[in-house]
Amino acid sequence: MHDWSIPLPPALVEALADQVADRLAERIAPPAEPYIDVDGAAEYLACGKKRIYELKEQQKIAAYEDGRRLLFRRSDLDAYLESS
Repeated sequence: MHDWSIPLPPALVEALADQVADRLAERIAPPAEPYIDVDGAAEYLACGKKRIYELKEQQKIAAYEDGRRLLFRRSDLDAYLESS
C-alpha cells in the first residue's frame, strides 16, 4: 500500500476550507423568518397593541394578513425603527 498524501502548507488548507465553506453557504438557504402576531410586534417594539394598529394604518410598518390575523416580520419592524 502506498502513501499518496501530499503535505500542504496550513495556510493553503485554510484557504481551501474557506472557499468550500463559502460555496456551501451559497447553496444553503437561510431559514425563513417567522411571522409574529400583534402581541409579539407590540412586545418587540415595547409599545401597546393600539400603537401597532396605528402604525399599520399609517403604512409605517408592513403587515401581512392571514384571514383576520395581522402578522409582522421582525425585519420590517427593524426597518421602521431605523427609518424613524
